[in-house]
Amino acid sequence: MDAHYNITGAQVCLTQYASQEQNSDQRYLSEVDADTEWVSSFDVHAYNDPVCWRLIRRTEGGEPEEAVFNLMGVVAAKDLPPVKELHTRSSRSAAFMQQSITLTGLSTIPFEHAMDKAVNVHDKFRRCFPEEKLQAWSSMPCTVSSGRTISLSNRYFTLRSEAPSSLSIPFPEEVDPLRLLSKLVTPLMIHTSDNEVAYFERFVNAESEIKHRIVQPQVFRIGDIVDVQFTFVAYRMRTGQHVLKNMLYSVTLVNGKFADMFERARSDASIKMIPSVRALKRKVGYDTDTQDNATRSPPKQARKVGQHNSPDIATEKLSEMHLD
Repeated sequence: MDAHYNITGAQVCLTQYASQEQNSDQRYLSEVDADTEWVSSFDVHAYNDPVCWRLIRRTEGGEPEEAVFNLMGVVAAKDLPPVKELHTRSSRSAAFMQQSITLTGLSTIPFEHAMDKAVNVHDKFRRCFPEEKLQAWSSMPCTVSSGRTISLSNRYFTLRSEAPSSLSIPFPEEVDPLRLLSKLVTPLMIHTSDNEVAYFERFVNAESEIKHRIVQPQVFRIGDIVDVQFTFVAYRMRTGQHVLKNMLYSVTLVNGKFADMFERARSDASIKMIPSVRALKRKVGYDTDTQDNATRSPPKQARKVGQHNSPDIATEKLSEMHLD
């Protein structure tokens, strides 16, 4: 995004949506308690299939449930399906292919509050590993306004060695229309339900109720206001360190008008920037005498159409007739 994006309008919308979501049954990261101790009600559990550490909470029945949060923001960058081209055919490199999205809150208070909560989660995970064994929390600044951004992603594949009992499921056609990813699936590298990302669009029906419908992942644009669902998962790296990832589970288009306005503004600006090209001087033709051309008559044709005798022969016959 750049100066052509309606930052003020998007900020107003984001703030309004945040106030509306206070009564939602979803768990928005921006709406958790302001107290930094809020995260104490969650636990970090280690799992072996796949090997990872996840943030969970206890339900009323005592069953553990993965802590899935919602977050609303503006799309600042994305790498989403469909996959129509592979930049590598190496299975080792393909194992790290992922769909990802980066959000900015344009420095709005609810989004920045959510970023503070994400830091609290990182601190929770940090104490589960030996000192300095978890990579530091990083958040890139927004390029079009003050405030922070957050990147969320999910790999297309899981290594069988990390998930020995997980089932491999086929790729959806909207994600892999050319079956490029499907051809990379091997007994050692699979696509599981943990790698799935759902895509939706929010709309209001005739009864003024907010509903969701499934959409193709290609509908999303830079500048869209979206609502994502994600969780926090830590993985062990080959270096021996651990990294905390924001695992993406779903993306919902909430408002696309700012992206549309952004594209039109950029298009209009590019047209205005095209310089006018002056025609090259060109000299064609010859100098002529105007007066001579006006008075000079073209030579008359002596022969009539269909006349076969030459002018000389006709003159000789005419002379003979006068002599007689």
